Amino acid sequence: MLRQPISVGELNDVIARMEQTGLFASIGYRYSNERALGELALTFEVKEPEWKVRVVFDNFAWFSDEELTRAVEAEVPTFDGTLPMTEGVTALMVRALESLLKLRDLAGPVILKRHLGNLAGTGTYVFSVENATFPICAVSVTGTTDLMAGHAVSTISGIVGTAYLRSSVAASARFALTELFQKHGYLTFAESRRSSPRGRRRSGAAAPRGSTAGRSVH
Repeated sequence: MLRQPISVGELNDVIARMEQTGLFASIGYRYSNERALGELALTFEVKEPEWKVRVVFDNFAWFSDEELTRAVEAEVPTFDGTLPMTEGVTALMVRALESLLKLRDLAGPVILKRHLGNLAGTGTYVFSVENATFPICAVSVTGTTDLMAGHAVSTISGIVGTAYLRSSVAASARFALTELFQKHGYLTFAESRRSSPRGRRRSGAAAPRGSTAGRSVH
């Protein structure tokens, strides 16, 4: 578009398309007259929104987090695990995730749930595949003693057989295990997901794994 004539209407259309992405808090422009060249110099002035809404990929058990992030970055190059609280950017996320599903011949639209935090603009966007169900096959605990691992597995064994959703598994594990680990001198723990080997049927691929990340206090 350099050195091409542009009308005010066309310029406003460009700004409208930029606004629809949700990647900008505000968009403006100014121009100056380049007398020597007989042209106008157009400068866009943009402001980015805050990126502080956490993203959870809830039941994409076919993919690793790295694969999901790479797919999302095709539509949202600055994705870092968080998003701004704007409508356009979540639509880009849904489009990227649905494109990834189609590449693997996987059915199901991607849906978005919003969980608001205590502060304005904070919270979580939970993306999930509609009607995709993966029963939890087993739980295991690493990073601690065999005795503590046994206690932890017993504490959360009730989730085995239920449908895998990362958001609910994380909440259940955190609620059930925080008191257990703190009682035994651990500062904290973390949860992660391990998929079953590629050769197995995907109907029960999700196997959450509680991994202790805290250190013991003496």
